[in-house]
Amino acid sequence: MTESIHPAAPHHLPVFITAPGETDVLMVVMAIVLMLFTLMVGIFYFRLHALPERFAHNKVQLEIVCVLALLAMFTDLLSGRHQLCAVHNGPAVILNMGNLDPALP
Repeated sequence: MTESIHPAAPHHLPVFITAPGETDVLMVVMAIVLMLFTLMVGIFYFRLHALPERFAHNKVQLEIVCVLALLAMFTDLLSGRHQLCAVHNGPAVILNMGNLDPALP
């Protein structure tokens, strides 16, 4: 059987459009790029929070800086959760935090 192209279809398709049953190369490449980008952002985030520990000169300074770095890291993570709950009222119920904004119904 010969496959005929619909008359309204363009005769030249772009490179990123794949035939049925073939691997979508663009999607695979973008998934790999997304994973690498996420990994790089995570590495940058943890290196940024570990930077003050490198400047500590003695043990007492190191311990104080470590505690402050942990507090800063978890404060950043928790503030993201609170911002999510403030924007979307639904997750606040799931996290048993209640309504964060009394003006919202």
